[in-house]
Parts: sequence; C-alpha cells; structure tokens
Amino acid sequence: MTMVPDFVKRIVRLIEASVTPRTYSVEFQGATITGVNSLWWSSTPQSIASEIFPCFEPLVDQRDFVSILDAGAAEGLFSIAACLLFPKASIYASEPSLRQRILLRRNLMRNGVRHRVSIYKTAFWNSEGLMSFRSHGPLSRLREASGLPCDLPFSERVRTVTIDQCTAAQNLRELNLIKMDIEGAEIEALHGAAETLMRLRPRLLIQAYHIRNDVRTFEPCASFLAAIGYSCREASPGSGLLYATYDH
Repeated sequence: MTMVPDFVKRIVRLIEASVTPRTYSVEFQGATITGVNSLWWSSTPQSIASEIFPCFEPLVDQRDFVSILDAGAAEGLFSIAACLLFPKASIYASEPSLRQRILLRRNLMRNGVRHRVSIYKTAFWNSEGLMSFRSHGPLSRLREASGLPCDLPFSERVRTVTIDQCTAAQNLRELNLIKMDIEGAEIEALHGAAETLMRLRPRLLIQAYHIRNDVRTFEPCASFLAAIGYSCREASPGSGLLYATYDH
C-alpha cells in the first residue's frame, strides 16, 4: 500500500480547516456558542465542552477578570467562553498548531469576540527554542511531552517560549488566570512561568491528567505549585483538572 507523505496530509488538513462546513452549537451560561471543526475528528463538540466548561465552575463569581492566558487554545472553545463569562477580559491565546489556529480564528469571528483575543503561534516550555511537533486529530503535541504512538512522525517544528517571556513581552501588570491544556507539557510550562506566578499570582486551571513516565502530570504540577505558595485541589476525584490559587 502506498503511504501518503506526511507533508501532503498536513496540506490537506490545512485546506480542510479553512473550508470545513461542519458547524456545531453548545450552550454555556445561558448563551449559545457556535463553531466549526474538522469533518474528520471523532470527538464531538459536546464531548469537548464537557471537558472545558467544568473549568469555569470555580470561577462563576469572578466577573471582574481583565487578563487571561489560554495556553493550548485549540479551536477556541475556552477563549470564547471566557469572553462571555468575563466581559472585561482580554484573552491571550497560544496555539502552536496552524490548523487549530485557522479554526480558532474562524470560531472567534463567528462569535463576535475576535477583537478581544490575541493569538500566538508559540508553544510553552521551560526554555526558548525550536522543537518537534505534530497534530493528531484535535490534539497538538511536542515530541518531548507526547503520549502519541512512537511510530508517528513529528515532522513539524514550532517555536517554544516561556510564559515568563510572554508576560514580559506584553508588559502585563495583571494576570487573573492561566488555563493550560497543553498535552503533557504543563510541567515544563510551569517551570517557565515561575517569575510570573510569583509576581502576578494568577489563578491556575490545568488539565493535568496527561501521562508522563507512567504517572499523571497532576502530582508534579501540584508539588511545584505548593512549593511556591499555591494551594491546589483537584476539581473532582480522578478528573486531573488542577485548580490552584496563591494563598500568601
């Protein structure tokens, strides 16, 4: 059987992201979010929403946020929901996958919030550089943090930066929330955010159910945060959603 070269697959996926007619709608806080996503993905918008929307449950009384970092923005469901829940907030959305960024822009436009969201194509890590990367379905992963099958080629390259570099470049004086869903890279990203965490003390919402070295990333993330003064809890037992606030 002739194998389709990986670069050809990437081109086809980019074209599909630009023209896909597959639309969806989900309800959030009494509002309707609409969007587009790939015809080829097996995950449904409802299943994605069931993972993302519980992130907001600890924040329903926090309407005055003005600055939010969405690390791993994917096709934008969290960023759009954050715009609805926090009407004063500017969103800084990082997504290294070009295909996901195409969908992200389309969905922000559909929901009338594109002007409130700044989009960055970098991935977060503990240092600046270039790293191997690939998209697989709706997932986007760095090779060093990947749980994807080892025979998949990581033929893309993306630039990595630290969260500290990002907040310094934006000259942020206030950061209310960092959300991370970065497919296993959350440990390194937190190490690259140490100065920001101590200076701005944002709340954290981290999807830390990913497996690295046969263990969840939740425990090393929680341990690191506790050591610098954060109080951590799991949203629900076994969920891997880490919620952290600075207590000192």
